[in-house]
Amino acid sequence: MITDLYSSLLSVSNRAVLKQELVSFADNLGFNHAVAFMTIRIAGTAKFRAMDVNNFSDAWKTSYRDEKLIANDPVIQHSNNSNLPLVWNRELYQKAGAADLWEHLKRYNFDSGIAISMRDHLGNGYKIGLARDRPLTSDPRELSRLVADAQLFGTFAQSAMNRIWNPDPEAEFAKLTARELECLRWTMEGKTAWDIGIIIGVCERTVNWHLGNASRKLVSDNKHAAVIKAIRIGLIS
Repeated sequence: MITDLYSSLLSVSNRAVLKQELVSFADNLGFNHAVAFMTIRIAGTAKFRAMDVNNFSDAWKTSYRDEKLIANDPVIQHSNNSNLPLVWNRELYQKAGAADLWEHLKRYNFDSGIAISMRDHLGNGYKIGLARDRPLTSDPRELSRLVADAQLFGTFAQSAMNRIWNPDPEAEFAKLTARELECLRWTMEGKTAWDIGIIIGVCERTVNWHLGNASRKLVSDNKHAAVIKAIRIGLIS
């Protein structure tokens, strides 16, 4: 079941527990630094407010802020402009003309990491950053697994961040049909649209139609996000 690894995030309701889950996840993957960051659009304006949890040292946060390092950080620049995951290391900073910034990072035990960025239909942004004090694996398969794990964690963490920092009126969601709920339940079990079609006796295209309707009604960007939201508000279990 896809929820097994990160199901604890579905019940996170405060910053302290989110930080605990984040740091534990990072540690399990071999990362000693982690941050979860959300930018929330202020209704009726083009302005945002920012919220985050992290386990960065006070010395690093002070240095990063006082020296205004964010302006030249290629990882931040990428995350602000792309939803593609980013694996970063010394080479990335050198190519961006920011080798001095990487040397500064290194002094605070940052060597390499993974950055995950997401945005929702309201314009809110979500970031998960994982970093370590040594190089990442050179095995492409292992690196792909780390990125995939971080992306899946990010999807669940996005729900937790919204619940803590930007709760929405769940009761206003349109009622899902029995077929839409059935398709979501099988998706929760890790079944593909083709698998679900065989199970319930319809074509793959029909399954995708039901999942698309469910995602739209739950104001979710994709079927996996819809599953997470449906679990959170008690529609499926």
